[in-house]
Amino acid sequence: MIRSSFRILVILVIMGLVFLFMNKDHVSSKERLAGSRLVICSGKIRPEVGKSLLSKQPVKTDIKNPCPKFVSELHIDDHGVINMKNNQYSIEVSFTPVITESTIHWRCLGSPEEFLPRRCRGNE
Repeated sequence: MIRSSFRILVILVIMGLVFLFMNKDHVSSKERLAGSRLVICSGKIRPEVGKSLLSKQPVKTDIKNPCPKFVSELHIDDHGVINMKNNQYSIEVSFTPVITESTIHWRCLGSPEEFLPRRCRGNE
C-alpha cells in the first residue's frame, strides 16, 4: 500500500514538473498562437499561387484575405512571394516559392522567431 502511494506521488510530481517546463513561455502563448495562425492561413493561399507559378501563368496578386481575423496585412508579389502580418502582435511571415521541375516548396521566414513555428525560423 505504501509503495503504490509513493509511486503515485512520484508520478504526480513528475507530471507537475513536465507541465511546469512545458508552460515556461506561458506569457507568449497568445503570440505563438497568432504566429501559427498566420502559417495555417497561408495554406489557403499557397495552393492558388503555386498553381499559377507551376503553370507559368501570371500570379494573382489580389487574392482576398481568407483570414482577416488573424491576418492584418496580406501582400502577394508578381513572383509569388506571400507576405503576411499580424499587427496586434507585430508578427510578420513571408513565404517564398522554390520551384523544382514540377513541384513547389515554400520557404518560410518571419519575425519575431520565438512566436513562429520552427519551420519559419531562420536558424532551422
